[in-house]
Amino acid sequence: MEVLKKLNFKNHNKIILLNPPEEFKGTKEEMSNIASVKEFISEGEAIAFVLAFVKDCEQIAQYADLILPKAVEGAVVVCTS
Repeated sequence: MEVLKKLNFKNHNKIILLNPPEEFKGTKEEMSNIASVKEFISEGEAIAFVLAFVKDCEQIAQYADLILPKAVEGAVVVCTS
């Protein structure tokens, strides 16, 4: 899948999508053919690949506070608007 390739996805078994827009639904379905796709972060969960859709700098800061403490070494964290 071209989108994941551009985002440096490397055979992770789980993709976390945060705040995906409705128009991303088709891409999300394609992603689910490659890996497990979740739209939330569980307590104590280690994060290796996350794609967060943000609207402003405040959301970036909120997601950083949520993601970074749980990110494994070499994690791919992508924020996009």
